[in-house]
Amino acid sequence: MLFLILILLISCESDENITIEQAVNLNKIETVVNTTSKSEQRIAYRLLNSFEKYTLWINKLQNLTHKKRSIDNKFTSQQIVLLIQLKNDIKIEYFEENSDSKEFFQNIYIPNFMEKVIPLFTHDQIYQLFYSISYTEIIPTGQPGGFEDGLCECNVNSAWSCEWFQDNCEENDVCIEETGCGFFFGWICNGMCN
Repeated sequence: MLFLILILLISCESDENITIEQAVNLNKIETVVNTTSKSEQRIAYRLLNSFEKYTLWINKLQNLTHKKRSIDNKFTSQQIVLLIQLKNDIKIEYFEENSDSKEFFQNIYIPNFMEKVIPLFTHDQIYQLFYSISYTEIIPTGQPGGFEDGLCECNVNSAWSCEWFQDNCEENDVCIEETGCGFFFGWICNGMCN
């Protein structure tokens, strides 16, 4: 399964003058969203370009704030306003490594945004909305406390990196560090859930 995901996702374009419509492969995004293994989903997500990562999160927020969908999720009007604000504030540059916009987003915008979010959303909602790609829970593969692939699975500085706020992320010198953890998968994975 992982082999098929990798083959599908490796077809990337690298022209800097490309438009967002040309740079986004919706099939790749759909593959990432529909992958049922969390470790495979992280690997597939890392293979998306910045345009595709941006589109994935914008589409998720758009779907969640759509009138029918928000009624199904029973979001309050205050929650919907915050989700729409986030959707409008996100820039493609946030998904580009080493960009000033990403630094601002991670160090200033997200902490300020989370101060507004925490009183209005449950822990489960926060995890599902901002720390998970899929709309439903994904069951991790491998044994508790680690994935079979040896990759780190959480960010030690994030309260919501581990499944449903039930576990804590602890530093681990054995796991392999990669990006794909934290808010919108923008941080390095540097620990394991316990």
